[in-house]
Amino acid sequence: MTQHDIRASLYAPLRVLLYENEHGKTCVEYDKPSSLFGQFGNAKVTDVATMLDRKMEQLVAKAIQ
Repeated sequence: MTQHDIRASLYAPLRVLLYENEHGKTCVEYDKPSSLFGQFGNAKVTDVATMLDRKMEQLVAKAIQ
């Protein structure tokens, strides 16, 4: 993404927080890539960010199985 808009480097790499809450449940927190990178108004960056949204959702779904 940074080759299309250097400002994208403000949010890459993505950050993910994994923790156990007070009830013993595992929690996964992250900002959707499309919300972070969509602000730049660059279709190429947005396309990659949307793809990352799907990959993150798949990763979380797999992790909580």
